[in-house]
Amino acid sequence: MPAESQQQTEHKRSLLWVSDGAAATRELVEATTQEFKLGVRFCTYSELWVQAPRFDVVAIEIDAEPDNALGLLKSLHERLPLLTLFAVWRTQVCA
Repeated sequence: MPAESQQQTEHKRSLLWVSDGAAATRELVEATTQEFKLGVRFCTYSELWVQAPRFDVVAIEIDAEPDNALGLLKSLHERLPLLTLFAVWRTQVCA
């Protein structure tokens, strides 16, 4: 198969970034995924169940109430055990 055709048929790995809707980390996530040649999509906690099965990696941002996000992680792992999951803690950095 020619290299050009092979590249078109290869699956582009993609990341789903799940958060409470805050956009504070969006630019950093987009820049990082570009470096690793990943596609990225952002969604809220409520959209997770519809979106997650279509992605290779899911990162769930832990907010001020970690029990909600950790419960989502646990449930997601139970339903999709082969999915790669990350828990991400958002911190405020002051210069």
